[in-house]
Amino acid sequence: MYKSIKVEAEHNELILENSHGDKVIIPADKRDWVKQKLSDGCHACIDSLVETLPIANQYAGDGSWFPSWMNPHNWGVTDYTDKGDFNTAYSSARKAGEKVFLYNNKRYNTDYKGTPQQQLKETGLTNKQITGNKRLKKVYKNTTPYTSILPPLIQGLKGYAGFEDKNRDIDVENPFPIAYYLENNQKVFRDLPEEEQKRYKELSKPYFKRADDAWALYTGNSQRFKTFEISNHKPSNSKNKDDYYYSLNKSYPELLEFIEKEGINLKIGESKQVEEPTGLVLRNFKIGRGQDEKGDYISYYDIWNLNPSFEFPIPEQGKPFEIYDRIYTKDYGDGKQKRMYYTDKELFDLDVNKKNFDTLALQKELVNRGYKLPKSTKEDGSLDGIWGDETKSALLQYQKSKK
Repeated sequence: MYKSIKVEAEHNELILENSHGDKVIIPADKRDWVKQKLSDGCHACIDSLVETLPIANQYAGDGSWFPSWMNPHNWGVTDYTDKGDFNTAYSSARKAGEKVFLYNNKRYNTDYKGTPQQQLKETGLTNKQITGNKRLKKVYKNTTPYTSILPPLIQGLKGYAGFEDKNRDIDVENPFPIAYYLENNQKVFRDLPEEEQKRYKELSKPYFKRADDAWALYTGNSQRFKTFEISNHKPSNSKNKDDYYYSLNKSYPELLEFIEKEGINLKIGESKQVEEPTGLVLRNFKIGRGQDEKGDYISYYDIWNLNPSFEFPIPEQGKPFEIYDRIYTKDYGDGKQKRMYYTDKELFDLDVNKKNFDTLALQKELVNRGYKLPKSTKEDGSLDGIWGDETKSALLQYQKSKK
């Protein structure tokens, strides 16, 4: 907890004192922002700012700041002063995967207080994935492990050398039609009508977007397509309470289909290694079947990593990250296990006024339970995810039936 003490620093700076008696000088240009956060009770916000402020031994004897070029500690640190205000400079540095940066001849770090969920949602990157490695960032910008037809060794060295890959985004904007080859092995793709080719390329885009975001996190960069979220679950053998894992549940709707197509019939407590058909994101990963207070589930676990000595040789290895989550299933009366988005209790507790839920997931759950949503169904048969009277009415009907 912070309180403002009755002492004014020079040049309209603000002095705060926390519950431990530690004092901090808030720069004048942050004074009004800090006062607002104090008023809002957001002490974690102030903690985040305090972490970026310089410490006493970084000042000269007369209280002035050493010019950054005179301080060897700052050599090689990128200056973001030209970004304008401090918040923009901080956001730009963090998005670029910098651990530290310079602003107006002062050195700041890019740590962000808050949960991993907040870090990822509000800044695009968790503290754990930031590398601060400039050579690795060069590789990220110049190449990817999935777009080039060059041998891995050449591709890795090419990225490190800094030769720009002008086709880096080709598989995102005009992707290889991987969806077609997953569905067919008969016709040649180029013999298909032009409209069919476009359709399959459109269906293939998500595969490469997921791969691009995995590559970004691995090299300490922000995701561009928001593929990964922080999972709400941990493996049962996870012992560190501070561990967190990444989830693909929302961005990878085909995942359960892929698992089911393997035809693996697992019992509760069993697991097995599975190869993802595209090999772009999960590759050789583990699936399992389990049960908890919410119901039956299928779990998936993988460590996203590249073998730098074989698969994609680069000078420094990136930061591997762990992927784990659970997909809950339920028999809705037809003898088949379908994906469950909300349990009975969760569905009953949803508040139509607060809208504390994912509308698309809610629509899918209502359809699973036999509710018709013709106005919310698009021409291709998918649901629109729009909160309207039809979806609201179906939810209220369900809640009324359970009273």
